Amino acid sequence: MMVRNYLETLGIQLMDRLKRLAVQRSTAKVILMKSLTNALLKLVASMTGERWHKCPQLLTTVLNGISREGQEDETNEAAPASVFMAKLDSDAAEAELQRNITKDDFLEMEVLGQFNLGFIIAKLRDDLFVVDQHASDEKYNFERLQRETKLQQQTLVVPRRLDLTAVNEALLIEKIHVFQEVGFDFVVDMEQSATNRVRLSKIPYSKSVQLGEDDIQEMLFLLSDQPDLRCRPSRLSSMFASRACRSSIMIGTALTKRTMQQILQHMNQTEQPWNCPHGRPTMRHLASVSDLLTHS
Repeated sequence: MMVRNYLETLGIQLMDRLKRLAVQRSTAKVILMKSLTNALLKLVASMTGERWHKCPQLLTTVLNGISREGQEDETNEAAPASVFMAKLDSDAAEAELQRNITKDDFLEMEVLGQFNLGFIIAKLRDDLFVVDQHASDEKYNFERLQRETKLQQQTLVVPRRLDLTAVNEALLIEKIHVFQEVGFDFVVDMEQSATNRVRLSKIPYSKSVQLGEDDIQEMLFLLSDQPDLRCRPSRLSSMFASRACRSSIMIGTALTKRTMQQILQHMNQTEQPWNCPHGRPTMRHLASVSDLLTHS
């Protein structure tokens, strides 16, 4: 309810502003601003949900960035129909982005401005996109930490027997390299009877987070379902997600155009740029410039 009230209040404020601007600008420009404002309001509500509680601020640079499109000769060839058709709050929106946006496209996006001190408005050819500055920076930092963080290893004085079934023991021996990549190590004695062949000799840790047998059991469960999976314990992923969140650009931070462009460049370097580690979408399609101008 809080979000809806704020958005309704904002909508009234912006509509009043549009009426005042009508005296100074063309009717087409005002209608264009109204269309974009409504689209932004719907998209921000979709991306942030009930957690949002700050009064949004719309930078005029966003509008200036697209308004020049309306100044072109009307005889120019019409832009192709937009390939982005999914609803803003649907699961199809992410799949649509994956199909139509390549990593190189992030390098070609033009930053138009910042919306609500939390969202980057970017333009790629005929389409406008809204990028969550915190979620996108968090995902970049999350993947960077996973690549660069070196877990420490603690050697056990006495290797520990694991409570494993014969099937899980055989799976661990077969996929032992997956566990070693995380930081575990084992003593394997194939001369012993089944369920007694593997003993845990080293456990990984990072600062206050130490992994153990429960994490091994979780990895075995995942590998039993997907044998080719390069898995990590969820506790390790949660640790990286927490550290990435704290070190990332926060909502409410005013950004320079250079910093916003850097965020888009980092998305080019991200393996899965569509969601932050906590599941929040990093970007959504906002509108087609040609559609806005057509309706204006």
